[in-house]
Amino acid sequence: MKTKKINVRIVVWLSVLFLLLASCSEDEIAQQAEKEKLSLQFSIGDYPPFTYQADTRTVIGTPDVGKTKWEAGDKLLVKVSLFKEATTTDTPLKDECIEFTYDGYVWKCTFGSLSIEPYKDQYGKYQRYKAARITGYYMPTDQWSKGTDGLYTLSPGNIYDYGTREAFSAQKVEMINSEGLVNIGVTLNFTDQMTPRLYSRLRVVTTKGDIVTLTGVGFTTATDIAQGYSTRKWVASSFARVSADNNGNAFYYGKWDSSIQFKVKIERLNEVNLPIFIKQKSLDVSLSSINGMSYVIDMR
Repeated sequence: MKTKKINVRIVVWLSVLFLLLASCSEDEIAQQAEKEKLSLQFSIGDYPPFTYQADTRTVIGTPDVGKTKWEAGDKLLVKVSLFKEATTTDTPLKDECIEFTYDGYVWKCTFGSLSIEPYKDQYGKYQRYKAARITGYYMPTDQWSKGTDGLYTLSPGNIYDYGTREAFSAQKVEMINSEGLVNIGVTLNFTDQMTPRLYSRLRVVTTKGDIVTLTGVGFTTATDIAQGYSTRKWVASSFARVSADNNGNAFYYGKWDSSIQFKVKIERLNEVNLPIFIKQKSLDVSLSSINGMSYVIDMR
């Protein structure tokens, strides 16, 4: 009789153990399903050409329509803001910063991740994000930079390049799913946002290879506009510098909201590659700029 009682107890404890194991396995399976990563997929729209209007019928120098398509080495900076509730009005719980580089054929992710883990709630359980806001930037003067707080922000490689390059943002995309996001497929469309441009183009005509420096109190660069700082303006100490291309053109991109005085300085490298002053010119413009317009300053 004693042996039978022991066997019964063993059977009972084994049954309880199997139930516990089964329960744990179900929890693990459920948690594994909840831990499914959020997948990001991007397609990139066409490059929007400047499609400028000339400010004069007189041909000055060698006209140039500028960049008309994506080129090898071009980079796009993308921010994916993720929210735990099904709304994008709150502060995002996470920002994923991504960089894409074009190799002449396809866009490749060269920074960041296209696979994002769900977050853990206060009870330690994995939860899916329920909303996302995606913004793409073409900003060749900037890069993602990690701060001391661990957050990434856009920072310039060289602040004196501001104004010498085109810059614009894609149309923002927002996605909401109260059940939780699993896959996000986004097309970054720049054409609708940037046709016409939200700024003008200033073409300085000089000699190939000349170093051209531009100043102008009240000028707002295309980069600042793309970042949402359309009221940020140049002060007396602000300037941008670029070398004239093979056609003798030096380009600047931005806008001005009232009359402005531009000053253009031309330097040329001597035989030992030291800049030699050539000339300087001031130009008073009485009217504010027109978006999509191309202006010319002849420095020949």
